[in-house]
Amino acid sequence: QETIGALIRQFQKDQPGITVKLQAIEEDDMRTKLTTAQAARRLPNLAWLSSELILRLGNSNLLDQKAAGDAIASLGQSDFYSGPLAFMASPEGGYYAVPYAAWVQGIWYRKDWFESRGLAAPTTWESILKAARAFNAPQDRVYGIIIGTSKDTYAEQVFTQFALSNKAFLFSPDGKVTFNTPEMIEVLDYCKQISAFTPPGPESWRDARDLYLNGTCAMMFYSTFTMDDIGVERTGFKGAIVRDLVKKTGFAPYVEHSAVSSFGAVTGFGIMSTGTPDQADACKKLITFLMTRDSYIKAMHMSPGGFNPVLKSVATYPAYLDEPVLRAWGETYHTIARGLDSIQTFAQRDGQIFPGYGNISAQLIIGEALYNLTEKD
Repeated sequence: QETIGALIRQFQKDQPGITVKLQAIEEDDMRTKLTTAQAARRLPNLAWLSSELILRLGNSNLLDQKAAGDAIASLGQSDFYSGPLAFMASPEGGYYAVPYAAWVQGIWYRKDWFESRGLAAPTTWESILKAARAFNAPQDRVYGIIIGTSKDTYAEQVFTQFALSNKAFLFSPDGKVTFNTPEMIEVLDYCKQISAFTPPGPESWRDARDLYLNGTCAMMFYSTFTMDDIGVERTGFKGAIVRDLVKKTGFAPYVEHSAVSSFGAVTGFGIMSTGTPDQADACKKLITFLMTRDSYIKAMHMSPGGFNPVLKSVATYPAYLDEPVLRAWGETYHTIARGLDSIQTFAQRDGQIFPGYGNISAQLIIGEALYNLTEKD
């Protein structure tokens, strides 16, 4: 918040006719706050939101697609990675919002353990299951993998990557929710099978991070937000961390079964359609300022690896790459950045956009299904 606040103060200095009131909201509270603001007709003019919430607002005609399109064009549409743009796309062919930051999910694994056993990198269903079984030793409090089995967004994110790797789509071509197709049932069966090699009880992202850092799990699904945890030990975890873990860690950026699936998340700036034309113009100016190279680098360095720029020119710029976390990961970071062109979501299928996914995600329906499957069945 301090970095964004400083940038906004600079913007107001440059644009004396525009006043910006910054309100910081915890991610877990965002859904509730937006619902309350929507009901009270007090939505902000501009909001930095997850793509799921953007789809939800866009589906309710609360986002200004023309203003978003204008901002994207002024920044140079060709400079955006295609994946983040697709996450903001509307069924009408425009964009609900302007993508701002993104992360890529994959399997972070103990490369040194895999090499000692002669195991292939965990990129396919078969190689993941084989490694999870090989390393699982609950009697020694060592577990094969963490996949997410709580009623939360983390479980949904992991499940999505497995599902898309089996062409198990959440929506049929005509927009109906399809959770009982043969492909989806196969994914559910696989998740049930592999959950046998996870720790007892429901696991969240925090369990994944902590167990991987202290050396008691071989693999974890996690976003690139963990790059500073592992790379420079800048983390909320208070326990002992495996020495030189960054050198012992590999990253598998995709999962493959009947298809290859890359998963990630995108946040963006949504300009509300409830504002005036002058307010929309002010929002466009603020977005342009925040995504101008120097401002953008400062913002992305708030969480290197977690916040990845969606503009190619910034992602490859020397001043952006000259940062301790990004230097620690070296070529792995470039693999992650290139992956932004191919990240996928349940909200898309064969070029079609299904904004209704935003409502499904907001209710944590998939996370609850995974919890019931792995912890109750």
